[in-house]
Amino acid sequence: MRATRKALLILGALLTTPAHAELIAAEFFNGYGTSEILADEQGLQSTLTGGIGWDDAWYAGDKKYVPGTSLSYSATGYDNSGNLDGTGDGAFAYAGNLNPGNTPYAIPSTIIRDFTTASQTLWISALISIDETWDRAILWIDANTTDGQGNDFVGVLDNNIHMRYDGTNLATAGTPATGTHLLLVKVELDVSGANDRLSFWFDPDLSSGESGLGTATYTDDSSDTFGSSIDGIGVLLVNRDSDGSGGYVTDSDTEVENGELIDAILVGTTFDNVIAPPPAALEITSITKTGNTVTIGFTGAEGASYGLNKSTNLDFTTPDIVDTTSVSGGSGTLEDTGATEDAAFYRVESQ
Repeated sequence: MRATRKALLILGALLTTPAHAELIAAEFFNGYGTSEILADEQGLQSTLTGGIGWDDAWYAGDKKYVPGTSLSYSATGYDNSGNLDGTGDGAFAYAGNLNPGNTPYAIPSTIIRDFTTASQTLWISALISIDETWDRAILWIDANTTDGQGNDFVGVLDNNIHMRYDGTNLATAGTPATGTHLLLVKVELDVSGANDRLSFWFDPDLSSGESGLGTATYTDDSSDTFGSSIDGIGVLLVNRDSDGSGGYVTDSDTEVENGELIDAILVGTTFDNVIAPPPAALEITSITKTGNTVTIGFTGAEGASYGLNKSTNLDFTTPDIVDTTSVSGGSGTLEDTGATEDAAFYRVESQ
């Protein structure tokens, strides 16, 4: 009787922190590459699809990704480790500098991105940076697809720390300093009948966690401003001079790249998820073998590097990294092009 040779492929993955359902969406602008990405006024930039948990790509007229501009924020209690700062990582600049009335396109003047949530409580955080106190760095809450805006936003606007609630502006908290700031938002739907509460902290003290946040910079619950759900955000970044002049500048303006930025946008149902978000779980999604090539698909942290470790035994006493890659769009692929053994064991590892 002729013996039959069988190839045995066994795949394992290193244990990682499990995924947390409370983290709805995240965008660190990791892994977009080493070149600037500029969407023209038609807003059709399909390459801006990074992050996790979003329903679609960033959309609107005139938005710009700038590499090497990742924002850093080191306050006690804030975890910025997911925000990579390599040459292929960056932030958004020049976002939404377009007036739809000046173009033939029906495009929002604020860049928008959608997510899906049925939660009654929503937390949102983002890092912004300004180089003039008159700059505008605004995060719209529940932005609509008509003009990318809505009734509610938080951020800095025209020499003031600002919040708009149901169309009413609140601007009594003073002038923001130049540099990087943390925006922290809590949305509570139907807290008093149909009324919704919007609370905004500007550079809050995070050292004692949620219980130690203290009084919000602004809070209001006087109307049903969000309705029954929230499913998107918008971003507007405008360069303005120290006297309040200027505004919708061209994307080639040097202040665009060195002034107003937004980074590390997190949406979740808990405080911890937007202040110290869990790492994306490493999960094997597929394994195939064609000829002498084994291909392994997986999901992991956006922009992070992973290697394919191959061994002839389960103890991995003689490991061999046969391929490396970086996650883009939440997933990656690794290959072993020399899979000639009767049996091999594979493990995907963080690098």
